[in-house]
Amino acid sequence: MRGGEVLRRYLSRMFLARVGGCLLGLAAIGQLLDLLDKTGELLTRGGIGAIGRYILMRMPATLAEMFALATLIGALVTFTRLARSLEMTVLAAAGLSLRAVGLALLPACALIAALQFVFVTELAPRSERAVADWWARTAPPGTAQDDPHTLWLRVGRDVAAIDRVGLDGRHVDGIEILRRAPSGELASRIEAASGDWNGRLWVLHDVRVAIAGVAASESPDQALATMDWPQGPAPKNLVSLARPVESLSLDRLIAVTVGAWVGARGPRYQATQIEALLASVFDPLVMVLIALPLAMVPPRAEQAAWALLRVLALGLGYLAAVGLLDALGNAGTLPGPVAAWAGLLIFGGYGLTRLLAADLG
Repeated sequence: MRGGEVLRRYLSRMFLARVGGCLLGLAAIGQLLDLLDKTGELLTRGGIGAIGRYILMRMPATLAEMFALATLIGALVTFTRLARSLEMTVLAAAGLSLRAVGLALLPACALIAALQFVFVTELAPRSERAVADWWARTAPPGTAQDDPHTLWLRVGRDVAAIDRVGLDGRHVDGIEILRRAPSGELASRIEAASGDWNGRLWVLHDVRVAIAGVAASESPDQALATMDWPQGPAPKNLVSLARPVESLSLDRLIAVTVGAWVGARGPRYQATQIEALLASVFDPLVMVLIALPLAMVPPRAEQAAWALLRVLALGLGYLAAVGLLDALGNAGTLPGPVAAWAGLLIFGGYGLTRLLAADLG
């Protein structure tokens, strides 16, 4: 029992150290490539200080993108080291199988999965939101970000179009609301010059109301100085729609799915994203399963290099397949559960099969 604990700690420290190093290295490369594209704009937004602030705000999102790849590379380095130092040969001579090595690394995989989940579902969305808001606040006058653009959104049965959303989301200009009857037909059209959030609901100004299907001669447009719009989304919700980011936090995804938050896409898309997030928890385990057979490859064997390339191709293929399936699920081509779990089951099953075959062989 004590020997098993020593082995677990030794392998876990080796594996986590390499994954951590790969994660930081990949994040640094990602940040550098991003800065090469944005340095000029950042200098106009505050000079060197703006560059440092941007790096700090972007770091959680950059790290979140690199967890799976860092785990793959860390596993490759770890198991190649075990093979080259003949440590795996010693462990095999002591009666330990590849399964025992994999089981010893389960706590380390669980730790990586937990960190990845926190970064992807909580830290990265908040990081991206902070960057998007700061980018809008520091935009020099006259840039494209100051140009109005129409925002379309669905609020319950109604469809709304907003020409311009203020930086804090508490003022809007150019509003058109198409109200639909329970049958789905257009009931009325509301146009307003502007709107303000009073702390509880939206108050529209200079409003014109037209009843659908009724001639203007029979029922002319109704003009109102102000009109309440209680169905309108809260300012934070409007800001998230006007300046969208790539990811939403888990609580936001659930809120969109149940209709408590207005999203840029429908509930089906958000449900697929939730499934994909849950499936991604097992990414570190899949990477370890794919890379484990490398520990049994003799370091000077002719097939060592090919084995390394094969494992690398499998790991990258898994990431590519997950991305493709996710896109198909978001487009509605595949059911959400199939899109989220198919890649995990296929590549995880293949890795487990190879692991069992290596132990039996």
